[in-house]
Order: sequence, then C-alpha cells, then structure tokens
Amino acid sequence: MGYTAGRDNDNDLQLLEKVDGGAIAGLRIACADNAWSYSATAQTPFTGDVNGYQLAFKAQWRDQLSEKWSASFGPSLTYSSEDWTEDMFGISPSESVRSGLSTYSPDGYFRFGLTGSLREFLYNSPRRWRGLGGLPGAT
Repeated sequence: MGYTAGRDNDNDLQLLEKVDGGAIAGLRIACADNAWSYSATAQTPFTGDVNGYQLAFKAQWRDQLSEKWSASFGPSLTYSSEDWTEDMFGISPSESVRSGLSTYSPDGYFRFGLTGSLREFLYNSPRRWRGLGGLPGAT
C-alpha cells in the first residue's frame, strides 16, 4: 500500500486539468546475497486519476565501512505503462486548445537512477544505533 502523487496544475500547467493522486497497491519481492540486495516491485493505483502500472527493479550494495560508518550504492530501473505516462504527462486536445500547448500522447517510459548514502553513527543507545546520513540520487 502506498500513495502516488498526481499532477498539479500550477504555474505553466494552470490551463491543464489537475490529475489527482491516489492510493496504490502492489507487490514487492526482495532477496539479499552478502552485501548486495535486490528487489522488484509492481504497483497500480486504485483511487485517483492515475491509471496503469509501474514496475521497478533495484539493486543495492551496502557495507559497514567501520564501527561508525556505513555506505550504500545502487542502480534502479523503473518502467511506467503507457496509461500511467499519459495520465501524468499527456496533453489532451481540449487541454491543447485551452493552453496553447501542442497535444501530447506519450508512450510508456523507462527511468534509470543511481542512489548512494554515507552514514555516520553518532552514538549507541541501549536499543539501537542512531545514525546521521545523506542520500544523494540522480534519475
């Protein structure tokens, strides 16, 4: 269970229809092999204005560099179906007339991303480690 954001019609998109986000349901499968973990996710919205589905594949390497430091890094690949992409990025003929933008009917698309983190553990509480870290990413 989760939530997917829609498309606001603010600023340059003010003459386009707003696309309401909604609740999503899906399935996630994950496995780990030493320092690497892998996951595959399929999700689809069941409320809101977004239709279609998304598939995501991720791999992540994680290692404890020292007693106080850990690092992770990994690629991801996401596919959004044609319906999902059309709802989020498409411009219908009526929106085109209203906004002056050209009609646009996108196909599904692939998105590639890389993320990484470096964490420093600040102190050890009796129950668990407390950490401070960063998570840079690019898609």
